Amino acid sequence: MNPQKFKIVMKLNRIFLIFVLAAFWSCHRDDIDLEIQKIDKPSALIYEQVNATVYGYVYDEAGQPVANALVQMYSTNATTNAKGLFVFKAEKMDQLGTYIRVIKEGYLTASDYLFPKPGSKEFSYIRMIRDKQDKYFESSVGGTISLEGGGTITFPPNAIKKEDGGLYSGKVTLTARFIDPTSPHFGDEMPGGLIGIDINGNRVVMGTGGMFAVELRSPSGEKLNLREGSKAEYSIPARSKAKPASMPTWWFDVKDGLWKEEGRAVLVNGHYTGQVSHFSFWNVDAKFDLVRVCGTVVDSEGKPMDQAIVVVEAKLDDGKLVTGYGYTDVDGNYCGWMPKGVELHITVRPVICPDKAKEVVVGPFYNNASINNIVVDAQKKPVSVKVTCNGVPAGDAIVVLEQNGKTILVDVPNGASTFNLYNYTCDDNSPISIFGFEQKTGKTSSDQAFNFANGVYEFDVCQSGCSLSGVFITDCDPIIIKVSGGSGQYKYQWNTGDTTDRFSIKSADAKLYSVTVTDIQNPTCSQVFTKNLPGLISCTIELTDCHWPISLRVKGSNYNKIKWSNGHDGVSQDVQPDHTTTYSVTVTNEIGCSSTASIVVDPDLFPYVSSARTCSKNLITLPGRFKSGTIQGFNGFSKNLNSPSDLVDLNIFETGYVLWGYVNNGKGCEQPFEFNLPQYDGLKVLNFSTGNVIDGNIIKYTASNGSCYNCDAGDVAIFKASDLNTDLVQLNATGLPGGEYYVVLKDANSGCFVAFVKVKII
Repeated sequence: MNPQKFKIVMKLNRIFLIFVLAAFWSCHRDDIDLEIQKIDKPSALIYEQVNATVYGYVYDEAGQPVANALVQMYSTNATTNAKGLFVFKAEKMDQLGTYIRVIKEGYLTASDYLFPKPGSKEFSYIRMIRDKQDKYFESSVGGTISLEGGGTITFPPNAIKKEDGGLYSGKVTLTARFIDPTSPHFGDEMPGGLIGIDINGNRVVMGTGGMFAVELRSPSGEKLNLREGSKAEYSIPARSKAKPASMPTWWFDVKDGLWKEEGRAVLVNGHYTGQVSHFSFWNVDAKFDLVRVCGTVVDSEGKPMDQAIVVVEAKLDDGKLVTGYGYTDVDGNYCGWMPKGVELHITVRPVICPDKAKEVVVGPFYNNASINNIVVDAQKKPVSVKVTCNGVPAGDAIVVLEQNGKTILVDVPNGASTFNLYNYTCDDNSPISIFGFEQKTGKTSSDQAFNFANGVYEFDVCQSGCSLSGVFITDCDPIIIKVSGGSGQYKYQWNTGDTTDRFSIKSADAKLYSVTVTDIQNPTCSQVFTKNLPGLISCTIELTDCHWPISLRVKGSNYNKIKWSNGHDGVSQDVQPDHTTTYSVTVTNEIGCSSTASIVVDPDLFPYVSSARTCSKNLITLPGRFKSGTIQGFNGFSKNLNSPSDLVDLNIFETGYVLWGYVNNGKGCEQPFEFNLPQYDGLKVLNFSTGNVIDGNIIKYTASNGSCYNCDAGDVAIFKASDLNTDLVQLNATGLPGGEYYVVLKDANSGCFVAFVKVKII
């Protein structure tokens, strides 16, 4: 296979060549404590091998480092340290696209796509999304779920399967998150590099409008998905500058890091809508032929600017679409496959400071091209750093700068370097934190507050006597940090303001909590411990409507277990008590906190008319529960209802065989009803005597050719209109006196009158 024949979207130096619009985030939540061989390996292939180095930083939505995450790259694995850092030093990679995958329990699987050159030093910033499982629906009912960030996804009833393929029944929990292509975090958050394989097998670059992530699980943690033949419908905001009327949809193959074309989405009322048949990463993207474009970013002195953010946009008729996002390498280079024959707008800026952005317009290009240097104006601020271990140079190292909630890695070869601070950060004098990281051992120094007037820093990653470990005890309230190591005497500083070894959760929102622990006997020995915790738990029970049976639903936050007083464990249930009954529910969250709510259900508050019936000849009794209403039937029958007893003993000769109307409880709940009484269609009476005779008889009646609804045709009886108790069938054989009579067909089972004809003998 010759990879040069592929139309490959390359995010060299982490240039994302993207046109995403709607990615369902396929969320593999594996535990890094498992043996490596038990975790699926990436299946990406190496087509053009080079050896290169990657400096990486993994962080979460709160801007905090993600520690102990498993980082996979081909057959090589790494683990992030306490500061979220990882390094692949001089490892084999693919110059045509290197797939990196990150797995951490409690997060959606994240990934990156790099395009290294031989011997280059690349940078990878990966933002992980919490697998909150904070939304839910009942599989038997389905439902519409709101995506965090905008949009919805609708699941049909009975559409969920288990891992073994069998039908799943019960509560479905899920993480559902829209990923905005206009967000400043979009490039770090989206999966892979958006290289797509279209339906013709060609590799293409895709144009983005946004994505969303969905992960389905059972309450016990079992992975779920859509059943074969079932489809979920999605609607996501179209927030890109250009908005094509329709675009193909793509799913992300998490094993090889490539997108696969499948289906199409259309633009409806400012949203892209479509259907998906399975859950992995999904997006709705335009596709383009490719041309390779390369360049360099330099500062005002002409020196390479590494880690400058490069954003590429393609100019379309109705606006622009982002087609590239990434970082320059240590030499300031960027290179990637971009849309062919399209005007390109390229914007570059330092990682932390958007005010220094510089935009150039180039192209269209129809062949591979190199463009002139892009110059970013930055003030001069030299900073000298040295990274040591007990005073000995640490060899290859990096220093980490943190400003305005953002993090940047700076290469420090041979343990010492001088760099221009303002190539990376802002010159607004906002606080900067800085620490050193030694690549070989993975050790980090303590944090230092950056002094703008100093400019000289030394970091020792091997501080003697500083070895602290901490374990969170989360048995509801309070939350306790148990620390060991060092002198055994510690000071505590939580991000809540608390200064002891414990605190109580006071917020309703799930948050990342952190505590800085300092050894009292060795103030330079300090360690930060973090923990994601749910917010305050709450629940109520709501009545969803006025219908009978009564639908009860739990309304609350931050729970993952449900238990009703009647043993039910779903989010909602239907009840139909025959007397006033109290229902209660207890919800519990992942750290053992619980909340209980109760509701009293009075059946009299829920109006209804039951289709259940009893009867005595022509009198039909229909049970109901109401205060007032109206009932109607055939033959102009109409009756006002003022109490439940008004529905007792309806005369079939008056009402006909169909009843309809409404009833209410006098408190705003109203219920319509319509149902058929037991009836027969086809009773006929012919040729009865007429004339001036005293006696006569009904000569012919027939019920043999009709249809019985909600009944079985039985005997025919004849009653005098004034006496419905005496059957005159036998007397009819010899002659009936003049007068009005009912010829009546009976239900063979109940004796109900199900058809009648009124006749008159003269």
